[in-house]
Amino acid sequence: MHLTHIFVPKNRRVDFELHIRVHDLTSIPLVTGFYSIKWRLKHASVTYGATNRAPIKNHAVQWDVNFDSIVHLVIGKDGLLQPCELRVDVIQELNGGRETENIGNLVLNLSEYVGTGITTRRYLLQDSKINSKMKLSIAMKQMVEDVIFIVPPMKKQLIDADIPSMVTERKEYSPSISQDDTSQVQQATYPKYQPTAQTGTGNNSMLRSHSTQSMASHYQPSTQSALLPKNFGDQSPTDIIEQIFLGKQIDELDHIDREQLML
Repeated sequence: MHLTHIFVPKNRRVDFELHIRVHDLTSIPLVTGFYSIKWRLKHASVTYGATNRAPIKNHAVQWDVNFDSIVHLVIGKDGLLQPCELRVDVIQELNGGRETENIGNLVLNLSEYVGTGITTRRYLLQDSKINSKMKLSIAMKQMVEDVIFIVPPMKKQLIDADIPSMVTERKEYSPSISQDDTSQVQQATYPKYQPTAQTGTGNNSMLRSHSTQSMASHYQPSTQSALLPKNFGDQSPTDIIEQIFLGKQIDELDHIDREQLML
């Protein structure tokens, strides 16, 4: 336990099993090279770790490694879970491995992932000159179920980071994260810990969206016939063009000088 947590009352401390899977890094502008990942975590039983170096293949690096830890969180006096920072750094090898460079990082608040089951998502690297995205699966399982708290809402920039990899379906919680869990967010609910109306947050702070729709479903396909006036008859192409631009049937404009319409 972290020293700062010793002076926190027991009823305001809560532990979670943390399971994280590092899948891959995509959209790398280079075609060759080696990358690795270092991670650091505060207030946990295991506070740091790293992956092996892996080569670039098709502008992507694949790791598929797991790491687990016990995370110690503190509940604020207002009932809100206090932040728990996870930092992930992406390291690039240079000059045949003789030099390394940090090309970007991720800083996530694990408190925001409580009550969401297994969350799999792509994250755009921060503090980076490239637009690479890292795919992570995160699960936070509460170890003692008699503590009441409020989960902080997830930051908007993380929610909007990658729309296609948002929630797609709901499954039962599993403490282990496998490759079959990718491209989805598993939703698990904990009724005992839903904030009440007195908290002023509502249930939205505990639940995450669990469905997305294709943007194309919001638009109806249009055809050329839908844009043209009806009942053209045997009118000339000039008359048809006039109707398109005027938005009226040319037969209804007989009282207007046709030559004036063409000016």
